[in-house]
Amino acid sequence: LKMNMTKNFITGIYPYSMMLSVFTPVSDNPDDKTLKINCSSQEWCGQAYAQLQLKGSNYNWQLHSYFEKEGEQNTNIDILLPEDELWNRIRINPSALPQGKVSLLPGLLWQRLSHTPIAAEEAILTLSKADTFFIKDSSVQLYTVSYPKAQRTLQIYFKADFPHEIMGWEETYPDGFGDHKKMLTTKAIRKKLVWLDYWKHNALGDSTYRDTLQLKHHE
Repeated sequence: LKMNMTKNFITGIYPYSMMLSVFTPVSDNPDDKTLKINCSSQEWCGQAYAQLQLKGSNYNWQLHSYFEKEGEQNTNIDILLPEDELWNRIRINPSALPQGKVSLLPGLLWQRLSHTPIAAEEAILTLSKADTFFIKDSSVQLYTVSYPKAQRTLQIYFKADFPHEIMGWEETYPDGFGDHKKMLTTKAIRKKLVWLDYWKHNALGDSTYRDTLQLKHHE
């Protein structure tokens, strides 16, 4: 199962364009680990590319960054559950999602934005009914990933019934430094759903699908 997530936003004068891809075997076997996770980030200062790839009994970590202090990294790390894999695990079988205290590898997009080293971090994982949601829907469940040390929380809302569609998410995290640090929350909600072979719809006339999906047209 492949998941692609994109984030496009403006911070001051800076336009950011980020993309995350996660490749996970469709299996209930916990030994079938995610094969590859990669992400890229582009903004006016430069580009960065990071990749986590399963190599035998380890994950191979690569980072190519325009930041001088980060430079070029290529190392092997112990296999742990990546946060980014959880999105695919929800789609495959949410009843098998891990709960309780778990050592996770935080999401690669978060690692990019926070410029933190790739390392295990203790998280508290909970699965529950969604008591509150952007829309009222009794069939929506909530999976919460909370990092006490980082003061960061990710909440993923999804349909209880197969195919367990992702309905929205919230992420709360500290931003800034010193006295200027404050807690920010990002929210997302699914507006529309269209089932189609999107890779075949790359002609100019296919841009009408963007209107159907309520997506912005690039200028």
